[in-house]
Amino acid sequence: MQVVLSLIIFLLGLNLYAAVLMDELQAIDINGTKQWIFQYAHDRSKPVVLFIHGGPGSPLMPYSRAWDDAFAKEFVVVHWDQRGAGKSYDPLVSPSTYNLEQVVSDGIQVVDFLREKFNQKKITLVGHSWGSIVGAHLATASPELFRAYISVGTATNMKASEELRYSLLREKVLTSGRVEAIQRLEALGSPPFLTVEKFEEFGLLWLEFMGWQHTSYRHSVNDFIAAIGNSKEYSPTDLENAAVGTKVWVEAYGPTLASYDASRSILALQVPVFFAQGRFDLNTPTSLAMNYFQLLNAPNGKKWVDFEKSAHFPMYDEPERFLDLLKEAATR
Repeated sequence: MQVVLSLIIFLLGLNLYAAVLMDELQAIDINGTKQWIFQYAHDRSKPVVLFIHGGPGSPLMPYSRAWDDAFAKEFVVVHWDQRGAGKSYDPLVSPSTYNLEQVVSDGIQVVDFLREKFNQKKITLVGHSWGSIVGAHLATASPELFRAYISVGTATNMKASEELRYSLLREKVLTSGRVEAIQRLEALGSPPFLTVEKFEEFGLLWLEFMGWQHTSYRHSVNDFIAAIGNSKEYSPTDLENAAVGTKVWVEAYGPTLASYDASRSILALQVPVFFAQGRFDLNTPTSLAMNYFQLLNAPNGKKWVDFEKSAHFPMYDEPERFLDLLKEAATR
């Protein structure tokens, strides 16, 4: 009996070990630079989903271990820290290489690496915020590599977006009657905010007067901090480097973001397209995303998915609904 019991425990142990088959942080050579990917899955034979993070320099990798488990049961979830962002920040890499054309070239190499590693002809692409710009350009450059493209918190006309956000903030600040806040707003000036100092000051005023609920409807700032604390992928040094990288990103990508208009840059996509938009998203305003969705030509199909209890992070605000969307996209 003791032998049989020991065998059962041993076999259960094997099954438990097999349940989390892939939990791998990996540095890969991309166009002569070291860039990091995190691969998380309960079964490495599942379809691959690559998340393209937002910015400036705002990786999703630190949240993966806390909030991606439901996705990792059905997919191989991959997070990539782009050139100059998060773990991929390297002070020896020239900021002159931080441009949309270069990051798209990097992205194609990342996709090819994943296709070969997991022996999959196509993968599903998810672009979040700034990543929705990168994702759309990736899908345009090589549509044959992707089952579908999911655009989350879609960045569209960045000038119109920042002007709308500034208008909403200005109304709140003036209504408050707080002299010091009004003075700070006047000193800030109007958008675009192309320096680190102005970018940060706008963010602080926005958080103070508009709150966090337009970023995440479900999770507080402390929840995001706790999720980062649960990450095994980021050391304290990585977090410091990520902060430095964000400041470099702001100034490197600022002019691109200030002038970017999706309706002029990407008029059509030759892959199935899904827009996942949080109803309370003011980081990338839902009204502007809808305008672009209606204009976009997508001969292989397009679908708008309204996340009614979400803001800028619908994959974390409503993970069950987002998983359903992933499953639908992966079957295309």
